Amino acid sequence: MVREYYSPRHKRIIKHKQPDDWQEIVRKTIAASHGCEDCGEWRWLDVHHSDRDYENNSTENLIVLCPNCHRARHGIPNIRTVCVACQREFIAVGSYVRQHGIPKWCSQDCRRSKVTVKCKECNKPIEITHFEGKTRRKQYCDRLCCNRAMAKRRWGHKKGEQLCLLL
Repeated sequence: MVREYYSPRHKRIIKHKQPDDWQEIVRKTIAASHGCEDCGEWRWLDVHHSDRDYENNSTENLIVLCPNCHRARHGIPNIRTVCVACQREFIAVGSYVRQHGIPKWCSQDCRRSKVTVKCKECNKPIEITHFEGKTRRKQYCDRLCCNRAMAKRRWGHKKGEQLCLLL
């Protein structure tokens, strides 16, 4: 069986020859192991060819690794960082970091979670998502505060106050 996939790193289609019973070999190798050989993780496991010869499927050549240690063996570093929402430490995958930079959130749920900030004009509390706070989209509680702040910036403090009283 030939497995084909597109590799963004190599910018081409990669072809691997795998035996027809590859899934069975993977199942047996993982069942015989006691988790990742590098860190001990046991929930998510991959099988790695230690000599990088994909046709050599002997039990001595196959190593059980978690996805993070597997990436590290292939030279893709992982970066530990802290989530801005929940303050938990998480691992940012090297390939993501190369394309997008270091992520701020550990999950989509943390990215959508709410945080309370104060309106820049009237100091009234506003609930916004962490993403809105990052992009500075929501700084004022309503359109009136936004207009008041804009008038102050344009015409100075006194004229801005007078204009807002007319509104």
